[in-house]
Amino acid sequence: MIIELPKEFKYEGKGERREYAEVKNDVLYIYGDVPFRKLMYNITYTLKGNNICYYCGKRVKARNITLDHIYPQDMGGPTITNNLIPCCRDCNCEKSNFSESEYKLFKKLSKSEYKVFYEFIHFKHEVMREDGEYQLPKEWMDYENAGKFIALVEMDKEFKGKKYSYTKRYFKEYHAIPKPIVVSKNGVLIDGYTCLMVAKEEGLKNIPTITLENVIVHL
Repeated sequence: MIIELPKEFKYEGKGERREYAEVKNDVLYIYGDVPFRKLMYNITYTLKGNNICYYCGKRVKARNITLDHIYPQDMGGPTITNNLIPCCRDCNCEKSNFSESEYKLFKKLSKSEYKVFYEFIHFKHEVMREDGEYQLPKEWMDYENAGKFIALVEMDKEFKGKKYSYTKRYFKEYHAIPKPIVVSKNGVLIDGYTCLMVAKEEGLKNIPTITLENVIVHL
């Protein structure tokens, strides 16, 4: 898929190694181990602003703005510009793990209808998980061979923590990983290291993958 990018953008890291990113000719080039989530947040604010809530339309001070995942993270929603929107804290909290379309339906309900709606959405999401589905546009994702990607491993960091335990429990219950991994056009893993490791441990040959066709990573 193609992610939304500004015409011009630069990000400079502060580590000992020179880590930076820039947009040139509609392509995002990432050099070194740049924090991808932080990078996507910065690019999203550059593209979509940081002072107006997308949902309620109110002006928000920059220090109080948040970014919402249009497709919720617990249903596979990735942290990429296409899936991020600036909003106020109140709307972000109220939206919770609804998708944008679900939240719009919720806003039309009376308070007496909230409980039934919550129960319906919870049931709907659970059915999707049991079917191994993610709440994403079909064109965003494909299934790729788990062994073809380059993953940067930091030997001094322990990856078998809470995220690893959650991913293992999720796989045991649903026989799938919680979200697609995200990779660059040149096959470098950008997000989803734990999911990739668990997929390999569990013997999955083809795993859900979002390939960003206009992102190139140089490690």
